Amino acid sequence: MLAPTMIDPVLLRSFLLIADGNSFSETSRRLSLRQSTVSDQVRKLEASLKCQLFTRDTQSVALTAEGEALIPFARDILEALGRAGRHFSGDAVRGRLRVGLSAEVGASRLMPVLRDFAASGVGTELAVTVAPAASLHAALAVGDLDLAIGERWPGESGGEPLWREELAFVGPAQGSPLPSPLSLVLPPAPSLTRTLALAALERVGRAWRLSCTSHARDGAQAAVAAGLGIGVMPDEPLPPGLAWIEGELPTPEPFDVVAHRHRGSAADLLATIRARLCDD
Repeated sequence: MLAPTMIDPVLLRSFLLIADGNSFSETSRRLSLRQSTVSDQVRKLEASLKCQLFTRDTQSVALTAEGEALIPFARDILEALGRAGRHFSGDAVRGRLRVGLSAEVGASRLMPVLRDFAASGVGTELAVTVAPAASLHAALAVGDLDLAIGERWPGESGGEPLWREELAFVGPAQGSPLPSPLSLVLPPAPSLTRTLALAALERVGRAWRLSCTSHARDGAQAAVAAGLGIGVMPDEPLPPGLAWIEGELPTPEPFDVVAHRHRGSAADLLATIRARLCDD
């Protein structure tokens, strides 16, 4: 294998996004590139390393043994380059911390903690991104984030546990009899909140139909308040126009909220989050 300094980091970034389970088309969308450009980048990387990294057909993309072996090297290279860039740009001096929050985690609970941490005089500048968890993991892998906080799916391991997120169904504040089938406002798949909500309804045999999908929490809240359907939200204060549905529907299973970070990154912020939000 060639020395790491001879590998173009742009090619490694595309490689890691695909290796993390994204298709070529999804990777091109994330990077704002044409799909043919991403394919060319993979071919260039394979040519420079003199090995095949993926097996590809019209239906799927899979890593070869050489591709699996490249993953830790690629992450180390991009992380090192990111540290160097932050140092020489002055971000290391200012203590800039890039934080990603999953769209499925109670951001309204976390935002005041982040605000107070940034204003506490510790000299840390925060840059916060709210996005689906898959996007956060990809950004963390290629060095675009220092810390990602999001949901952990059943059966998954890894991450530093923070708290358990309780879920409940929510409807318009004025209330009305629940129709059959239920009209639902949910995030698009794949979504853990969506999965747990539908599993709860299926356990009791409650019929449903999807009336609205929204990646954004505020979009889902607006749809529920307007009466398009009922939603499922973390157990936290609701905005005006919404109310919890008590006793008529099953409670979805809770899920664990975890933190993923680079070694040594965000220790002070995580300590603050634990002190404010977590029951130790």
